[in-house]
Order: sequence, then structure tokens, then C-alpha cells
Amino acid sequence: MSTSAKGKKSVAEEINEKFQRNTKTKEKTQARQEQKEDPFANIKENPFFKLMTSDEAPEAKREQYEKAITYDETKTEAENKAMREASQQFKDWLAEYRKQIIKELILLADTESAAELQGVIEEMNTAMMNFEDLIDPMMSALKAIHTLNKESGGQMYEVFREIDGDRQEQERIEAIRVENEEKITRHEQSIKTLKGDIAELNSRKRFLGLLGPSAEDIAAAARKQVEIDSALEDIVDIREQTANLKSERETKFGEFAHEKEELAKFLELSSDENRGRQEAIRDAVMNYVQTMDDKSANVLGLLTKRKGAIEEVDSTVGKMQRAYTIIQEAELNATKNTAELAQKFNDAAEDESPLQKMEREQTLDAINEHVTVLADTAKSTTNTLVKVAEEAVQTKSLKDNNRRAIRDTKELNESGVASMGGRLITTMESFAQAALNEGKATILNTMSVMDDKTRELMKEDVIQAAAAMHVENDRLAEALKKTTEIGETGEQAIQIQRAAIGNYRSLAEEANETINRLKEMVQESKGLDTESYKDGENLIPSRPKAKDQDNDAPKGPSFGGLGGL
Repeated sequence: MSTSAKGKKSVAEEINEKFQRNTKTKEKTQARQEQKEDPFANIKENPFFKLMTSDEAPEAKREQYEKAITYDETKTEAENKAMREASQQFKDWLAEYRKQIIKELILLADTESAAELQGVIEEMNTAMMNFEDLIDPMMSALKAIHTLNKESGGQMYEVFREIDGDRQEQERIEAIRVENEEKITRHEQSIKTLKGDIAELNSRKRFLGLLGPSAEDIAAAARKQVEIDSALEDIVDIREQTANLKSERETKFGEFAHEKEELAKFLELSSDENRGRQEAIRDAVMNYVQTMDDKSANVLGLLTKRKGAIEEVDSTVGKMQRAYTIIQEAELNATKNTAELAQKFNDAAEDESPLQKMEREQTLDAINEHVTVLADTAKSTTNTLVKVAEEAVQTKSLKDNNRRAIRDTKELNESGVASMGGRLITTMESFAQAALNEGKATILNTMSVMDDKTRELMKEDVIQAAAAMHVENDRLAEALKKTTEIGETGEQAIQIQRAAIGNYRSLAEEANETINRLKEMVQESKGLDTESYKDGENLIPSRPKAKDQDNDAPKGPSFGGLGGL
């Protein structure tokens, strides 16, 4: 048998060290370790341990293992038995380590994965519910607007008016309800006061408390009781009126009551509030994508962490499966070879002496016992190999599942998050586009209503303009009549003026003639004065003239100036 290279730990040695460590820390208490001797303390000295942990090829290990446990007639019975016991010790050690592998598998089911799963379920679904809670009302409003735009025959304006009218009607009803409640409150307070007054009146005593209330007090209490009864009747009537309050409006769009209600809810919010809701939807989408990213990354980290442990267990189980396969085949072959050896000692020689017979039979018994032990241990090894094979399948399945989970989670984390985010963005953009489309349809419907309204107004304007033309024509006719009258009056005035002017000219001519005669008379008068001066020039001295008197003296009007007329 060959051994491992000097200074280099084999896989089996590492397995043994781990086994010893786990055995000390997980399976036994310190007290039991001190009291009980470790049966595998010297396992490294076991020849089969050395063989199975060597670098020999599996077939070479099988051949050497088979030869070692096959009964060797050249050795004593004790030596053959010692070899069988060494093989059993190695198998016992292998069985103990196999139990440790099972415990390692159990430890893989840790609580961290379960806690992460709980977090994934809770946080992902919470984020999804938040998104739904925000998007559903907006989608309901959008669907309602779309239905009303499509099914109302383009009468969105009339729907809006009806909704506004319904709101005003509800406000009216609510105002009446509030007013009625206030009336009831006032009545109840009045009743309470009246009851107190009645109690006070009934408690009055006369004549030092010997007599009850007076007739006036009794009458006053009765009047107050009448007031109470009247108030109670009023309360009953008011409550009945309140219970019977209902809308008195007629609706044209009763079949769209649900859509109208959704639109009314939408209209109750301001533009800023609707903008805030859309921003909240955006934040919810971002939260969902971020949560998806974080949780998928956490799951991927745990799966990757488990991958190393699973691969270690898978590698160990695989090595154990190879070891048990080698041992099983070696034991089966050794059992067959030893059984064949027994045939050699079954037949006695013709000259066999009693002593030789005894020795032959003892050897045969030892060989048969060896065969029996090998057969039993081979059966046990076969059963163990079947179970180890099942464990190998389970570990392989666990490894494959973990690998697929890592692949899927990695794909989810790398592309799934982006893909889901893209779909959510597309959904939000589609919602925004649909909202704009419905807004456009609403604008067109409203414009159509406005167009019809303006056409009606234009018709009225044309009629009014035509009527105004008649009025204007009447005004023009009246003005023309007045102008004609003014013309006729003016013509009469002109004729009068013409006659006056003619008379005036005649008078002017007569005046000119008179003036001319006067001028002639003046000239004649001046001639007479000159002649008088010539006859008596020394009788009256002449008055000296001032310098330039004739030029500077103002000249009076000349009678000849009237001739211009």
C-alpha cells in the first residue's frame, strides 16, 4: 500500500480532522469526552485508512483492499482476523463521518433563509398593495371618463353640469339637514329649560309651606308643558322631514351613475392633489422596484452562501460513495475468493493423518468463518452504499436546485428588475397618455357644445340684428321726416329773408338818395359861408391852426361811407 506524499494532507485526513472537531464541539459534552476514549484516535494508523486516503487509483485501491481482506492461508488465523477488524474499524469510522454529513445537511436548513423569505413576501406584497391602492382610484376615474366620453354621445359638458347640479343639490340637502339638527338642538335645550321651570313652579309652597303651588303657578306650569309638547311634535316633524330629504333633480344619465360618481370623486380633488396622487404612484412604483432589487439581491447572497456548503457536502458524499463502492466490490470479491479457497480444504488426502485432518478442519473452519464475516459485512456495506447513493442523489438535487435558483435569482436581479421597472414605467406612461387622450376627447366634446351654443347665439344675434335694422329704418324715416320739415321751414325762412332783403335794398336806395340830397345841401351851405367870409373878413379874426392840425385831427365818418349799402 502506498501512502500520501510527505507534508501533504489528503482529503481523508482533512475529513477526519473536521470529524474530530465537530465530534468534540457538537456531539459530546466535555465531561463525556474526558470519560470516554475516542475509538478513532489512532485511525490514521489504520492500514485501510492509509490505503483509501492515498493517491492510488480507485482500481488499485480496490485490488489492494480485496487482497488485504481475502483469507491468506500463509498467515495465521489471528493475523487474518486482525485484518478483518481493521477493515471494520475503518468502515465504522466512515459510518460515523457519514452521520456527521447528515448533520451538515440538516444545518443547511437555517432560519436566515426563512426570515428572508418572510421579508420578501411581506415587503413585496405590501409594496404591490400600496401601488394598487394608489393606481386603482385613478384607473377607475379614467375608465369612467372614457365611458362617459364614449357612451354619452359627446355630452360630457351636460354630464359635468349634471354632476355640478348634483353637488349643489347635495349641499342644499346637507344644509337643510344641518339646519334641522340645529333646530332639534334648540328645541331640546328649550325643553330642558321648560322642564326645569315646571319643576320650580311645582315646588313652590304657600302659607309657610303648608299649601302647594298657587293657581297661577299651576297655570304657568301647564302653559310650559304645552310648549314642551309642541316642541316634541316639532322635533318629530323635523326628523321626519330630514328622513324624507332626497334629491329633487332629474337626471339624463342615470345609467352612468357609477361613472358619474367616480368622476365626481375625481373632480373633488384639486389639480395639486391629483398631481400629488400621480407622484405618489410614481414613488410607489419606485419603492416596488427598489424592494424587488434589494430582496432579490439578498436572496442571491444567501443562495450563493449556501452554494459553498452544498458543494462541500456533495463532494464529501461523492467521495464516500466511491469509498463504499470500492469496499463493497473488494468485500464481494474477497468473499468469493475465500469461498473458493475453502474448496481446497474440503477434500482430505488419502494419506491424511488425524493431526493433519484436525489442522485442515481448523483451517477450513477459520476460512468458513472468514467467508461468513465477509459476506455479512459485504451485505452491510451494500445497504450502506444504497443509502449513500440516495444521499448523493439528494445532495445532487439540492445542488442543482440551488444552481437553478442562483441562475433565476441572478437573472431576476439583473434583468427582471429592469424589465419589471420598464413595464411599470410603460404602465404609468400609458396611463398618462390615456389621461391626455381623454382630456383631448373632453375638450372636443366641450368645444362641440360651445360651437352649438355659439351657433344658437349667432342665430339670435342675426334675428336681433334684423329687428334692429327695422328699428334703424324707422329712426331714419323719422329723421328724414324731421329733415323734410326742417327743409320746408328753411325754405320758408329763405323766402322771408329774400323778401326782407328786397325791402332792405329798396330802403337802402332810398337812403342813398336822401344822403345824396343831404350832401348837396351841405355843399350848398358851405358855399354860402365862404361868400360871407369874403364880405366881412376883417370883422371876425381867424383862429390860428395848430401845426399839422389838418393831418392829425381825427376824421369823423363820412356820410359818403353809407353808400356801400
